[in-house]
Amino acid sequence: LLLCCIDWIYANALLGARKDLLNCDFEGLPEDFQSVSWKPGTEVPCIIQLLCDRHDGLVVEAKTIKEHWWKPHIKRLFEKK
Repeated sequence: LLLCCIDWIYANALLGARKDLLNCDFEGLPEDFQSVSWKPGTEVPCIIQLLCDRHDGLVVEAKTIKEHWWKPHIKRLFEKK
């Protein structure tokens, strides 16, 4: 669940072009991230694989939690407002 939360925060910071929130040494950043002309893409990035590889997590389990618990929960929160 923590990996899903970190992945969601990272994706929102990256898509929001919040360079001030992201560690420029993180290996999951786009190659041209430090460039002045860098613009965020439209595709939502996923760093669960990278996080699991670095911290001995189970990728399939983390992605299953993300798809079947995390995303529906976040969707319900936005619908409630």
